[in-house]
Amino acid sequence: MADLTTLSNQLDAKKGTCRAIIETPKGSRNKFDYNPESNLFMLGGLLPEGMMFPFDFGFIPSTLGDDGDPLDILVLMDAPAHVGCLMDVRIIGIITAKQT
Repeated sequence: MADLTTLSNQLDAKKGTCRAIIETPKGSRNKFDYNPESNLFMLGGLLPEGMMFPFDFGFIPSTLGDDGDPLDILVLMDAPAHVGCLMDVRIIGIITAKQT
């Protein structure tokens, strides 16, 4: 199986759409990380009691952020997606942040 970070992101700038891969579903306290070496999702951490991911969290394949990882994405939906789900999304905004 191919490394998911290298899949086509099918970015369409005119429509404002692309593809995303979900790492951590909405409502989860577990933080999952994609490991390209094993091509699996590993448990990367646990949020404190009472905290959870408010939206699906993942990455846009075939992109590269300053940290060397694919660009992160939050996907707003009514119900959570599954870990590893590939989905077509519409981009509604961008947040620029620096990690310290």
